Amino acid sequence: MSNSATNIITYSSLNSRYEKYLRESGKESQIQNLKTIIKTWLVSSGLTETSSIGSELNSNFEDSIKHYEFSQEQSGIKQSTYRSRVSHIRAFKKFYDSVEGNQNLSGEFHVVLSELIVKAGFKSYREFHSQCVSDICRLPLLRFWCTGQYRPEAASIPLIEELERRLHVKAGTLTSLLSKRLRGLGKGKKRGQTPYRRKIMALQKKRYRYWSDTLETEWMGVVRFKTASYLPEGQKRVSAWTSSEGSEGVSYPSAEIGKAHLKCFFGFCCLSKSDDPLLNGPGMSTKEMTLALLADKRLVEDYLEFQKIRAGGIYTEGTLGFIEIVRQLLKAETGYLYQHPELARKLKGRVSVKKWLKRCSDTRDRLTNINSQLKQKGLIVKGRDPEESIEQILARDRPLHILLQMIKDMQSDMPPAKSSKNLQALHYRNILLIGLLSSNPLRIRQFVIMQFERHLKRRENGEWWVEFKKGEFKNRNVLRSDYSVRVARHLWPIIDCYRSEFRPYLAGAKKCNYVFRQESRRRGDKDNIRPMSRIGLTQIIEKLTGTYIDITPGFFPHAFRHIVATDIIKKNPEFGFFLASKALHDKLETVERAYAHLKTHEYFEPVNRHFGDAWEEVIGRG
Repeated sequence: MSNSATNIITYSSLNSRYEKYLRESGKESQIQNLKTIIKTWLVSSGLTETSSIGSELNSNFEDSIKHYEFSQEQSGIKQSTYRSRVSHIRAFKKFYDSVEGNQNLSGEFHVVLSELIVKAGFKSYREFHSQCVSDICRLPLLRFWCTGQYRPEAASIPLIEELERRLHVKAGTLTSLLSKRLRGLGKGKKRGQTPYRRKIMALQKKRYRYWSDTLETEWMGVVRFKTASYLPEGQKRVSAWTSSEGSEGVSYPSAEIGKAHLKCFFGFCCLSKSDDPLLNGPGMSTKEMTLALLADKRLVEDYLEFQKIRAGGIYTEGTLGFIEIVRQLLKAETGYLYQHPELARKLKGRVSVKKWLKRCSDTRDRLTNINSQLKQKGLIVKGRDPEESIEQILARDRPLHILLQMIKDMQSDMPPAKSSKNLQALHYRNILLIGLLSSNPLRIRQFVIMQFERHLKRRENGEWWVEFKKGEFKNRNVLRSDYSVRVARHLWPIIDCYRSEFRPYLAGAKKCNYVFRQESRRRGDKDNIRPMSRIGLTQIIEKLTGTYIDITPGFFPHAFRHIVATDIIKKNPEFGFFLASKALHDKLETVERAYAHLKTHEYFEPVNRHFGDAWEEVIGRG
């Protein structure tokens, strides 16, 4: 077998050979036009000059041509122009097919496997199977592999390694052609296995949250109090909770955060006394659960210490979050619990209104004192380092290149044309998801609620734009404007292709406009129109990053913001912080505070250059 059998040719390489062919054929005048045409072909296919030749110039060529014509037409190119371009692309394809050993240039597993079988002296894969591998491989499986109908799965790698031995070829001749997803990238690496993730996985085995219909009724009273346009006569409050526009109407983030804290508190209250410090509680009955327990100073303080034990002996920002929500509820004159002494009737023993008000004030004063001491002594520690799983990526000169390489590898791993349309659609959805996260690194909620026509819009000139109202963001209170930006042009053909060719195969595609859909209808989604959940998208991203990036066990969507911002700041020392704030749709002050560690001496160099220029203008070189 020739060495070229396992080589993968790029568009840049093939282009050079084709230009040489045109010069030698006296067609040099076509070269400049060719460069423009190939560029439009690459954009249509979502590729670059460094991309490897793939199915778009092999088995999927005719489908790719149809998509190219469609994208050209949608871009406003005249029919006569793009049909002329198609004829040039077909000539380019013909040259590709005529190149000696072109079967090997594609680097496709099924092509190389079939050729190796022939070179080994067998007339067909059937003969090879009967004479050589019938003891280790079923004939249908070998047929699927040789025809390209299915790609091997990870479990088949040992079998493919044995095929290499029996075909007497160098180890890796076939396995190197498999997708990165199957090659065991980062062999021995376990997805999600950072120290923090291991701790969380251990804690998840010891759950303790509690909530009930009674608590929900009481809590809704708080929500109405904090969100009402105006309060009943006699009631007071310091501030109201603001709403957030979303996929399922209006929501109140502060209410969601507060409820999450209280579920943990009441879960602790219901824990029995135990020798296990991670599950040791006061042993109260579920019938005793009421918001009025938040005025119990001893119980609240015990919960703070319980949380410290669960966090590994540290006070986290979650500690402050719980303290703040309770302080709001107990505040004299304006706190909800302070103004509703009737809740005290649910406590054991008789509690008069006077005693209730004093209990609220005492507990609030105690929490205020604890809060001040923890901050003054610097005892609040981040429970999770958001950069833990991506520190090796951030340390690189161009962190963004890691994400772009991931997209390139995912494109190479696109399931073959003969495979399930659902499988192809899910994979292409993931390519677009990673692409948009890398180019528009918004918080994952924006991708959950993102809809075609409302948030992801195609303009008449073919450009794609992302648009969100200010009220749809978590940090809406500090934003000065809505979010309206053009998507990077390299993603336009991917969005076009996903929307027209792949999304229709996903669940609910015809009934809703949510960009990211799943394979089948979700439980409880009777009309098949609900968006994917935040947890669902997060798990997909963690799995993809852990699979395609060998220097990380996988990371969550928020890490994309760190990677992109770090890359921008490193690449643009003078204006990087400003540009990063635009990319993240955050305040400049927030970005400067979050990435202050990047302000090393090298970011002062623009100031030095400015001073040097002025020096030479006045004093001269010397």
